[in-house]
Amino acid sequence: PIYMRVDSHRDGFHAFPITRAWKEVNDGVDAVFSYDNKIYLIKGDQVYIYKADAHFTLIEGYPKTVKEELGIEGPVDAAFVCPNENIAHIIQGNRMHDIVLTATPRVAGRVVPLPLSNIDASLCGEDGIEIFIGSQFYRYESPMILAMSRIAPVPVAITSAMMPCED
Repeated sequence: PIYMRVDSHRDGFHAFPITRAWKEVNDGVDAVFSYDNKIYLIKGDQVYIYKADAHFTLIEGYPKTVKEELGIEGPVDAAFVCPNENIAHIIQGNRMHDIVLTATPRVAGRVVPLPLSNIDASLCGEDGIEIFIGSQFYRYESPMILAMSRIAPVPVAITSAMMPCED
């Protein structure tokens, strides 16, 4: 139900209710990723796509079902798109679906087993992929290494210095 924003004018993260920016989505979300100046919020079997501008405007015709938008059945546990890529990596249970976002219609491509389950969230950035489970996260260098891994790396504790929010 809360999202964190880095404020470039003030130091650190600031917590806000999701409904402050995304009025149509209440009671939290299951997964989020951004692609092509749009923010995809997934809740249950629905996908909400917003323009990634200052006002976060819901694109006309949304929400749509996960099946209709991404080509797989919902719900979704986590999702990420790496910088400068067009593949959404959708995590359900201990499996990851790769969906090419430039394809029409979108369909699940490669599906791979993961060495982890009960995943809460995921993020891909310049330092690789972080998979969050409870109060810990696991770091992988790339989607390919995550997909080929059969043993989870050593978990790292999420500290309040990294994510200054209350449980």
